[in-house]
Amino acid sequence: MKHGKRPKLKQKVRIEQLGLDAELWLVVKNTTEDFHIFNPSIGELREYKIGEDGDATLKKTKRVDKKARISR
Repeated sequence: MKHGKRPKLKQKVRIEQLGLDAELWLVVKNTTEDFHIFNPSIGELREYKIGEDGDATLKKTKRVDKKARISR
């Protein structure tokens, strides 16, 4: 897994539209088709599929082992 980075303003807005706290999530991948975010405190990776209308739908959620977690 790649290292997550702090979200930019547009990414923060998208994360908050998903009903999540943008301060807790790191962006791993952001393309026109996919949006992957990681929460290091609980070790959860969420993968969203971006539709043609710009809405994100949850594609997959998985837990990452403790060794791969990033501490702030």
